[in-house]
Amino acid sequence: MQNGQFGVEQKKHGVDPSVPLSGESFMTPDAYLTPLLSTLEEMIRVQQEILSVLQREKKLIIGGERDELLRSLQEKETLLGRLHRLEQRRQEEIAPLGRQWGGEDPSLTLKQLIQRIPDPFRSRLASCHARLEALTASIQELNQINGLLVGRILDQITTLVDLLRSLSSTVPIYQPNGALQHLPSSGRTISQG
Repeated sequence: MQNGQFGVEQKKHGVDPSVPLSGESFMTPDAYLTPLLSTLEEMIRVQQEILSVLQREKKLIIGGERDELLRSLQEKETLLGRLHRLEQRRQEEIAPLGRQWGGEDPSLTLKQLIQRIPDPFRSRLASCHARLEALTASIQELNQINGLLVGRILDQITTLVDLLRSLSSTVPIYQPNGALQHLPSSGRTISQG
């Protein structure tokens, strides 16, 4: 009996041919996996761009290039917005797969889905997941380094401002008659001589 005839025979007997029979394996439809894989690959590209921006940001922090640093921060914010939207899309795309492969827990994470989904899809998803984890770790590390650099610079600025305040505070000045006079130091010469 041909497959088409078998489906007709199943319908005659009240069996829905689109629902797998017990013992049959059910392959995840490409209609669900293709968009998910596409979203994951786009997330990888955006994270690579973020990593590149963070590397450039580190050089700009060290070089003290304020204007370029501000442009870099704006670019990073734009990329983070794109990544957030992609994450929302990924969650929407994984939901039907979670319902299909999640059993009693339809809200699967990508890692949990990878453990339950059949090959060849498992290896492609696992590859994307591993790349995303590695990029995320690199981004976190570089972001932490940049934060430490900014913290050190702020400490230096605070120390310099404190020094300048102490130098410009009210300092007693001796008058020509020998009396002490408390004047705020304004940086101008009071007496030459």
